[in-house]
Amino acid sequence: MKRNKKLIILMVVASVVMAGILLLPHKTNHQGHEVTSATMYHCPMHPTYTSDRPGDCPICDMKLVKMDQAQVDLDTLQALSSETQAVSSESTQCIYHECPMLKEGEMCPMLIFTEEGKAQECPVCKQRLSETKAEVIQAPKDIMGYTAVMLSDQKQQLIGIRTAPVIKKTAKKKVRTVGKIAYDPELYQAEQEYLEAIQAYNKAAQGAPPEITERAKALVDATQTKLELMGLSEELVQDIKKAGVPDRSLILAKQGGTVWMYAPIYEQDLDIVTPGQKVKVTAQNIMAGKIFSGEVRSIDPVFDPQTRSVRVRAVLDNSEGLLRPNVYVDVEIEVELGEQLLISENAVLDSGERKIAFVAREQGVFEPRRLILGPKLEDYFVVISGVTEGENVVAQATFFVDSESRLKAAIDQSTTGHQH
Repeated sequence: MKRNKKLIILMVVASVVMAGILLLPHKTNHQGHEVTSATMYHCPMHPTYTSDRPGDCPICDMKLVKMDQAQVDLDTLQALSSETQAVSSESTQCIYHECPMLKEGEMCPMLIFTEEGKAQECPVCKQRLSETKAEVIQAPKDIMGYTAVMLSDQKQQLIGIRTAPVIKKTAKKKVRTVGKIAYDPELYQAEQEYLEAIQAYNKAAQGAPPEITERAKALVDATQTKLELMGLSEELVQDIKKAGVPDRSLILAKQGGTVWMYAPIYEQDLDIVTPGQKVKVTAQNIMAGKIFSGEVRSIDPVFDPQTRSVRVRAVLDNSEGLLRPNVYVDVEIEVELGEQLLISENAVLDSGERKIAFVAREQGVFEPRRLILGPKLEDYFVVISGVTEGENVVAQATFFVDSESRLKAAIDQSTTGHQH
């Protein structure tokens, strides 16, 4: 009986020992992922990633190494991670470094974030890094969710990345819109009232009582203000005063004369369209290919909130009498902008809230930049700030670089420390 009891106790103890042996190989790493006590591999750049088989790191494509042969001091990396997190985005710089110890026989470039002007030590090869020994790439300070990204030549070729330089040259913008030949009896009548008010004031000024003269002068001022509110410039009002008669081309178009053309100019072009600029007008339904030339004479002072535009008035040559009131025409105003800094339209990513471009640096590094842009030309944007002349920007496969930058920024938030 005692022998049976001892046998049972030995079996229980053996079972407990076996269960402990089976459970012992399983443990968790500091991220909570299950790790076995068998031969394990991890990424030297991202030690939080582990695997039970050799291969490449899915984050940086670096070859995984055995845990017991790792050349990376995890404590050093963790210290660097905490230091990196403590650095504010406004004083952060990105140092490019080629560490000789990460891949056998190859140089593995890395990006290390550190405080501006402060030297840093590579946690792998222990080399002291400084601005004199490494290229410094300023990390974006005003672009949340983006970061500098490094792409190999093979990956750039696979994606189809092409770059274009930021250039400076004389710029011209063609503002295109649709207008119509004016038929404006209301303005014609307002001009008539203005001229009659001037005649009445001139008569009153020749001997009428002062109160009558003052009323006549007030009427002149009121009719002039009415003309200005209807869109006539002070220069055009003076032309009417000199002519002494209202402009009949507002209601009738005669051969050998001129006609008025009204066209809306939308808010993005308001700051570049001014009186005196040349206008080219075509009317495909009247005479295809025929160009009618003219000049912008005035711009309405009141903005239309419904169409987000203002009305431009131009006078056109109608020597052949082909243009008639209320005829619709295509309008082109060529604006000289002088020498401007230009960036390719394909290089600009517009999210609605901000405009981004990626500047190509050495060693396959692409740096995001926030842009402030001026008018849009045919294939370019005028640059106010964000890039400088001669810098190369990604002009093809921009969305792929944008995705890589966003993905890397998201990964960097979850895996701090050394950035690849």
